[in-house]
Amino acid sequence: MIFPETFEIKLGFDQIRTKLKAYCLSEAGERWVDKMNFSTEYEFINVLLDQNLEFRFILEKGEAFPSQHFVDPADWIKKISLEGNWLEADEFLNLAYGIETIVACKSFLSKNAEVYPQLYLLAQPISITGQLVQQVLTKIGDKGQVKDNASTELSSIRKKLRDEQNRVRKLADQIFRNAVSSNWVTEGALPTIRDGRVVIPIQAEHKRKLKGFILDESATGQTVFMEPTEMLDANNEIRDLEHEEKREVIRILKALTDEFRIHLPVLKAAFRFLAQIDFIRSKAKLSLEINADKP
Repeated sequence: MIFPETFEIKLGFDQIRTKLKAYCLSEAGERWVDKMNFSTEYEFINVLLDQNLEFRFILEKGEAFPSQHFVDPADWIKKISLEGNWLEADEFLNLAYGIETIVACKSFLSKNAEVYPQLYLLAQPISITGQLVQQVLTKIGDKGQVKDNASTELSSIRKKLRDEQNRVRKLADQIFRNAVSSNWVTEGALPTIRDGRVVIPIQAEHKRKLKGFILDESATGQTVFMEPTEMLDANNEIRDLEHEEKREVIRILKALTDEFRIHLPVLKAAFRFLAQIDFIRSKAKLSLEINADKP
């Protein structure tokens, strides 16, 4: 224990922590800054100095060391750890990007093991591969959505959903044109969505002339949004298909999460390495800053 408690502040070391955090690329790296302690172990200090020097060389030479997707997986790891839980599609995508960065870091250090031996020693035990990334990318698109072809069932559901939505739009357009020709619609109004259902905007005074159900009305009450009787079954079918789609997406995400749960120890070790590299990088950046300020 350091005594007094204000010792670090008296030395100005708290300012060093602040500067280091500013150079970190992730919150996981920042936590390494928070855990940083004083040490009197000669060998340990020498290793840290060598790591810093090696990363300084990487920065000074402008080498293509990965600097993107230094993600903090803490919340995702918690979700994966819980049986029956699952990651959302966008979380899986960001997790995959983080794994890609880890694989790229290890590849760089493996190729330059003789030049950066201390950094290579950190990467050597990491066993994660791009296979997990591929498992994600075969199911999740680059916009963070589950792909149509993630399963045969999902592909079928989404095709039916698109077909039904097209049918409803055509039906709505036909009913809307008839309502316009009958002067039941306010000028400039168009079919819209209310509670996930396609509806027709009808002037309140004409609402009894169109067979259907009123789902909403405008703020002024002059326009009502009606679901024509002819569209009821189609809108119900769309709602049912949307529920089916959601259930299938969750099933796919649960199955993918179960796969990742098997590799949880490997994942934890890999992202610990990434956070440590982020921490070392921040120290190297700070040492370059300090060196640049010297006369």
